[in-house]
Amino acid sequence: MNKYLFSILIACSLASCRNLEPLPQPRQLRDLGSNTVSGINSNTILGQNTLNTLIGSNLSTAGFNTTTGTNSSTHHHTDIKPLEATTLVSHTVTNLDAGSANGQANNIVGHFVFFSLRTNSVVAIADSATTQWDIGFRGTTIIFNSGTSGPGTAGVIIQNGIFEDISQAPQSGYKQDNSKGLPPYAVPTGSRNGWYNYNSSTNVISAIPGRVLIIRTANNKYAKLEILNYYKDAPANPTSGTEARFYKFQYSFQGDGSRLLK
Repeated sequence: MNKYLFSILIACSLASCRNLEPLPQPRQLRDLGSNTVSGINSNTILGQNTLNTLIGSNLSTAGFNTTTGTNSSTHHHTDIKPLEATTLVSHTVTNLDAGSANGQANNIVGHFVFFSLRTNSVVAIADSATTQWDIGFRGTTIIFNSGTSGPGTAGVIIQNGIFEDISQAPQSGYKQDNSKGLPPYAVPTGSRNGWYNYNSSTNVISAIPGRVLIIRTANNKYAKLEILNYYKDAPANPTSGTEARFYKFQYSFQGDGSRLLK
């Protein structure tokens, strides 16, 4: 562009600026088709809408969301799944060593093995004075995290019935361990008193079918538990020579605080 033509363009622009009229009143704005939200006369600010369109299109091309101000090229939405109506879970535990000749309850003679129904796992003996465990096993003896056995609020009700059919835990009536009481444990020891029968002729311990433990856990949740076997690998016909003190049991744990067990 030569200097002469450029000078003419500058002069025309200055003349246009001197001849600009005052901004119209609101009624005039509507007539002129201006932006009534911002109060800017789109007829006097030349190319404003075109500029906005160009900017918006370029940002969109670059992957930028001009509505939210987020970069759509790097920001991804993740579908959020709805929460389950219930947190009831069921597990079967096999070969829980409760003081076998080889294991001796985590290699500490005479100690219980502690189990968490909430996490479906054995709890370290170092955490025995916490509420991390719910139920403990040593030989045929079972304890709960409450009373004289632990700082929790666990308790148990022994109920006869079909495990799958038990749909709700009672609201009250749970027994806790009491070393000064008779019996000292919430689940009584001895043949037919608690969860097992002992056959003195064969020297075999067998779980009583349909004997279900309804449990309130250490943190006031609820579960039902049925012991199925007392021998390693859960043989159908154990003998006196079968390695004992290996629990197999099934249980359902309700984690939402309700007493629903089915």
